[in-house]
Amino acid sequence: MSSKIIKINSLAIAIFLCFSCLQGVGQTKSKNKYQKQQFNTLEERSKMKYRFIPLPSYDPATKFGLLLTNLFTYYPNKNDTISPPTTTGIFLMGTTNGSWFTGVAQSTYLDHDKWRLNGFFGIGGINQTMTLGTLGDADSKKQLAAINIDFQRNIGHQIFIGLRYSYRNINITGRDDTSEDKLKQAGFTGRTISNGLGIIGTADHRDNIFFPYHGFYVKYQGINYFANSKGKGTDNYFANIIDYAHFFSLNEESSSILAYHFVGNFLSGDVTPENFSMYGHSRGGGMQRGYETGSHIDKNLVNLDIEWRKRTGLFKSRFGYTIFTGIGKVYGYYDDFKDAEWLPSIGVGARYMILPYERLNVRFDTTYSKDGFGFYFGIREAF
Repeated sequence: MSSKIIKINSLAIAIFLCFSCLQGVGQTKSKNKYQKQQFNTLEERSKMKYRFIPLPSYDPATKFGLLLTNLFTYYPNKNDTISPPTTTGIFLMGTTNGSWFTGVAQSTYLDHDKWRLNGFFGIGGINQTMTLGTLGDADSKKQLAAINIDFQRNIGHQIFIGLRYSYRNINITGRDDTSEDKLKQAGFTGRTISNGLGIIGTADHRDNIFFPYHGFYVKYQGINYFANSKGKGTDNYFANIIDYAHFFSLNEESSSILAYHFVGNFLSGDVTPENFSMYGHSRGGGMQRGYETGSHIDKNLVNLDIEWRKRTGLFKSRFGYTIFTGIGKVYGYYDDFKDAEWLPSIGVGARYMILPYERLNVRFDTTYSKDGFGFYFGIREAF
């Protein structure tokens, strides 16, 4: 790693720590009045909750499908009233364009939120159209396997420091001869295997991890990916990932909430095109609703979302809705920041709370953007 990269990342870490401490001054964790009146905390935390969640799925890239999720929510220590819920999710997705994905996601919170452990394993085959600059569109099939593991320790004031390991095995091929030729010209075809190790710093002052009424969250990841001789020969590269969200209650009962979210994915070094940022929903550095994943690809990504969330009294206060807008761009290889296209979107959505104590929602969003209309189903909020 060059001294320039080291200096950049040292500065990023210093800014992160200073910002986290300043934001945390004067903030306390208070329970929401609505929650106090409705729930017996010890009783809620003494049992495992299981939900089988079948949802229709739609992504502009992979089309219609079905997502089946087995969700387990529990608390390792029922007397620990501070730690967020530990969750285990086992999921399987299949779509009408032949794409599929299956995996396991684990989030563990221990010892009064002193330790946070997260893991993910997934494999799949994704068929999608990729836009390759002046080469035009190419029909591609992406075979992938991914493993992410991280652990963080609370060092005080809800600031967490830890390590992250990431493994990626990606093989992209064309679904026809013309697409195969375009992908080869763009440097996409062939198997890429990469291992990454890095640091994580998080400041989490949200009152809830699933549906915050107030507070903020900021996370920095600096991950060095090392070339693997079993894949295409490339130099290593470094990923700087910044994730920041802030939430504001607009009334006393927290039924009206304003939230905004910024995400940045900045890559330096010799990055293979397979690992470029892909603007779109749920992949490529965030959840950019409104755009087909693969239609906007480049080295770096930035995105800002603003969202108004409204809880209602319908269905025993489980139903809500949201209005949101977002804008961002990808840049750095095909175009510099100034010349890269801005990608705005607007949308509305509906929410239904499947776990009231944890405030866990299933969601439906519909959007309009430069790519046209789109809609999405999912578990948890987009941010």
